[in-house]
Amino acid sequence: MMMMSSPIVTDRVGADGKTRVANLLKSGKSDDEVFEELVLSTVSRFPTEGEKELQKRLVTEKGRSKAFEDIAWVLMNNAEFLLNH
Repeated sequence: MMMMSSPIVTDRVGADGKTRVANLLKSGKSDDEVFEELVLSTVSRFPTEGEKELQKRLVTEKGRSKAFEDIAWVLMNNAEFLLNH
């Protein structure tokens, strides 16, 4: 629970400032490229087709910044990241 609500995590997944998410969004990369880089850098694998479809739906529903903040938060709080890093 500490990881989920920790300011350390929530500050690092923000779309503002000098976070990875903010830098990726400012880089001019496509949504697919941003998503792939987030998944690779967080869980060290390429995203699955199902994850790619979910990412596209989130961007459509929430907007680019909020969607990628949420995606980064989920990646950092899932068992795959927590158990490997």
